[in-house]
Amino acid sequence: MIKQVEKFFIPACLLFFFVFRFKIASFRTGYELSFLYFVSVLFSYYLFRKNFKLEACFLMLCVLMSYYPACTLRSIHSLRLILIGLVCYYLLCKSDIELRLFLNSLCVYCMVHVAFLCLDSFGLEPYLIFGMTAESTGIGLTANPNEASALIALCTPAFMRKNWFYLIPALMVGLVMSGSFGGALAVILVFTWAAYRHNKRIVSLVLLLFLVAGFAIDNPVNHRLYMLVQAVNVWFDNNLVFGFGIGHFQYIAKKFALGSVDGLAYFHRAHNTFFHGWFELGHMFIILLVFYLAKLAKLVKNNNILQYAGIAVFVVCNVNSAFRINAINGLIIIAWISFMIKEGRNNEQSETHIQPTA
Repeated sequence: MIKQVEKFFIPACLLFFFVFRFKIASFRTGYELSFLYFVSVLFSYYLFRKNFKLEACFLMLCVLMSYYPACTLRSIHSLRLILIGLVCYYLLCKSDIELRLFLNSLCVYCMVHVAFLCLDSFGLEPYLIFGMTAESTGIGLTANPNEASALIALCTPAFMRKNWFYLIPALMVGLVMSGSFGGALAVILVFTWAAYRHNKRIVSLVLLLFLVAGFAIDNPVNHRLYMLVQAVNVWFDNNLVFGFGIGHFQYIAKKFALGSVDGLAYFHRAHNTFFHGWFELGHMFIILLVFYLAKLAKLVKNNNILQYAGIAVFVVCNVNSAFRINAINGLIIIAWISFMIKEGRNNEQSETHIQPTA
């Protein structure tokens, strides 16, 4: 009976949640909010039964922190996005999509992105040329230099294969045109680890020295670090354990003018997904994160491509805020992580099917 409920009722509730909307405002406020919590708790239970225990705990933590210390429109919107992301993550983990197909798709998409960046550099707006919009939209296939470089960084591991490796110089051109340091940092660290894995220790050392020299000449993160220090002080001044609640970083940043110095405006976002999570969800988020990262590290120890992807995802999340990563970058991150989970579970299944020899 329980299996039948899991098979039909839970997917039906999720579909109903994403599609249905009440037409009457009074219904929308109360019933949709109740239904959001109901579906979130139900899906958390479903994940737990399907052996996604850390993911289930994370969703339940988000449910609690969307109500405590205050339930606002921003916290509800954040919970909705988190639920959608976890649904996509679960479906990808259970899908039969081959890793090779995903990697090839990333390479093609990234090359189109670099081509759009080249057009942008010559003053040509691709979206205007193709009639997709009436206004200037940004850089490449994204709307922000940070997102543009992050997209290239997230796609770089897919190029570190035979026949695709020769296109990496084109990615370097795209990174330069994006004008953002975050993606370049991720790519350098990926190349450094790749050189180390292939016993090119001198190459990895040169790349690290190049990175250190770049920080010494012009450190682009000083202002962000100042903001993060301020945020930490605010966090401890309020003697928090569970955080300020999901979606509330912008409210706190505005109240305390985080990062505002020498006439600069305060930061609307943390520019660090992990810090953002700790600030809003508290110490429990860090505990779940440590266990989850340790789990991923164990799962990808035998796959170089997924190791490179893990480094790229980790760095991108450290230089971008959760709400600053656009939809495409967010889906790529979710897809990379889901393939790490699938790779690890496939290895575990193959090991259990190995028959002991006499």
